[in-house]
Amino acid sequence: PVVNTGVFLTLPTSDGTDGQALVTDGSKTLSFGTVGSAPASDDSAASVINDKMIRSTARTIDSFHTTFQDSVLYYVVSNDFNEDAINVQKVSVCHNDSASFISSAGAQSKASTTMTAFTTSVDNSVVRVKAASSNAAGGSLSFYKFGLGDNTSTGTSNNVIISQNADVDSASESLVTFAHADFRGAKLFISINNSSKTEVGNTEALVVHDGTDAFISQFGGIQSGDNPLLTLTAAISGSNVVVSAAGLETNLRVTIHAIMLKDTMTSNDGTYSNAEAIAPVTISSSATAVDELVETTANGAVYYLVSKNASEGEFAVNEVFFAMGGGDITVASGPFVSTKGTNQLNFTADYKEDVENTGRLLASSTSGGSTTVSAYRINALAK
Repeated sequence: PVVNTGVFLTLPTSDGTDGQALVTDGSKTLSFGTVGSAPASDDSAASVINDKMIRSTARTIDSFHTTFQDSVLYYVVSNDFNEDAINVQKVSVCHNDSASFISSAGAQSKASTTMTAFTTSVDNSVVRVKAASSNAAGGSLSFYKFGLGDNTSTGTSNNVIISQNADVDSASESLVTFAHADFRGAKLFISINNSSKTEVGNTEALVVHDGTDAFISQFGGIQSGDNPLLTLTAAISGSNVVVSAAGLETNLRVTIHAIMLKDTMTSNDGTYSNAEAIAPVTISSSATAVDELVETTANGAVYYLVSKNASEGEFAVNEVFFAMGGGDITVASGPFVSTKGTNQLNFTADYKEDVENTGRLLASSTSGGSTTVSAYRINALAK
């Protein structure tokens, strides 16, 4: 049958492949393309779970076998139905085969509410991660996660590099090396396995450099034993930034997940549903929008922002939590590392006045005008 729509469209001259559909370029030209949800991320190790219901009694939101992964990092966005508030939390988990350990940190869209609580256990060789709402009304959550351990595949996936050093001892050894001309810094999540004592731990770090010196801030570690397993340092060697580690035990297997950050990140807006690289925005001492989020698409995010001020020759990397919902919006600064000792950026958030349900992350610079800010964002939607 022929349908006369009164609109003349240019059709493809050959058939598409199985599962494809006709899509338009917005200018009346049709072609065959794949229709469906965008992939979650440029990170091949990451996955996303959406719309898990939670109650005041803890329930399992994720699980994995003890032989599969040593450590997992979750970026969780939860919607508290009673408080009408959005929580954004990073949740870190590790295990030693018989017991598991957990920590969390984050921010919420509305002050004076209790955030989602997380617990973990090992049952029948399966690590279970549980979440509980603060009240009987319950809520929902979605999360973005990646894990490191026995089954980790090393390699590069767009802005993410995964590597491993299988034998770190007390002498400092290289974990991550990158050309300082190519990258300004990195966000690291590191899992450490001490198989001789069945100990496991993990830690996070931010790295930045100014072309002459490299700086690192280590934070957020948990471990199955009484003491951390690893101490990190960073330095410039020739044309490279080298992140090294000294083990506090011998024969440690260390696996590293690195989000690589540039002064001039290449935007991939719309390519992925739960991660985005954000191109440079020039800011000054006045608050300037560096990103926007539509609340119906993503109501919580964690940003890794790299800033550059050419006149001062100073640089910084910041972790920032962003949450919005029900007319409330907030931003909270996490760890940072800066070549100038003090932070280069301050952050605020607001709703746009001329567009419905759209929030903005704004930044101002302590280094003044002509400061550029690029970013990598991880986001989720809790309905």
